[in-house]
Amino acid sequence: MATKNLSLSQLSGGKTYTEIVFNQVWGKVEAYRASHPQQQLFMMAFGDTTQPLPPTVVRALVEAANRLGDRQTYTGYEDITGNPALRSAVCADYYQKKMDIDPSEVFISDGAQSVSVNIQELFAPDNTVAVQNPTYPSFVEGTLVAGRPLVNLPCREDNNFVPKLPDEKVDLIYLCFPNNPTGAVATPEQLQAFVDYARSHQAVIIFDAVYSAFITTPNIPQSIYEIEGAKECAIEIGSFSKSANFTGLRVGWCVIPQGLTIKNTVPGEVKYPNLLR
Repeated sequence: MATKNLSLSQLSGGKTYTEIVFNQVWGKVEAYRASHPQQQLFMMAFGDTTQPLPPTVVRALVEAANRLGDRQTYTGYEDITGNPALRSAVCADYYQKKMDIDPSEVFISDGAQSVSVNIQELFAPDNTVAVQNPTYPSFVEGTLVAGRPLVNLPCREDNNFVPKLPDEKVDLIYLCFPNNPTGAVATPEQLQAFVDYARSHQAVIIFDAVYSAFITTPNIPQSIYEIEGAKECAIEIGSFSKSANFTGLRVGWCVIPQGLTIKNTVPGEVKYPNLLR
C-alpha cells in the first residue's frame, strides 16, 4: 500500500519554505504597489537574468536541434554523465586553470537546483545536514523532505554573514559562496577551516559556486578546490544560469573528485550518475 512521506509534515502547512516566504513578501509588494502606483519597483526576489541568450549560444542551440532532426546525425540519448564535449569544456574553463580537475570528475545535470537536492541521496538517511541560515531554500526543503536531521549555521552581521563551524558533529555541510541571498564571500582561511573540519569529522561539503563568476576581489576563492584538501571532502555545484543567462535552459553540473570517499566506499566510487541508474 502506498503511504505518505511523513517528512512532508516538516514543511509548514504542507507549503515549502519558498512558498511561505515569497507569499509574505509578495503580499507586501502588492500592497506597496497599490499605494504607490507611480513608483517604479525593481524586483530582486529571484536570481533571474534580464538579458537574452547571446547570439552564439542561440546559433549553437539551433545547430544542435537541426542535427537531431537529421537521420544521419541523430544521436538519441546522451551519455549518462553528460555530453563529453561539454564536460571537457566546463573542466577547461572553470577548473583546469587553477585546479587539477579532470573531465571524468564533472557530471552534467538539468540545472544546479536539482543536483543540489538529489546529491543527498548518495548519503545515508540518518546523516545530519548543516546549512547556512539564510540560504538557498532548496537546501533546507530537500533535507526536511528526506527526513534528515537539520542543523542551522547562522549568518549574521556580527560574523560578517559567514558562519562559524558547527558546534556538533555533522555529516553534510552546505556552503554557498557568494552566498544566496546575502552576497557574502568567504576568505581562503574561512574555507580552509571548513575543509579541515570536514576531513577531521569524515564529513562532506556540498559547495554551491553558482555565483562564482561575480567574484572580482583578488584572493577570494571562486571554487572550493582552491583550498588544500578539498578534493578529499567536497562536492561542487555550478551552473550557466547566472553567468550566461541560462535560467530558461536548466544546464548545470557537479564535480565529484576521484579522491572523495565516504564510509564504505573506495576512491572513484562516489558518482552523481549512480542516482540515475
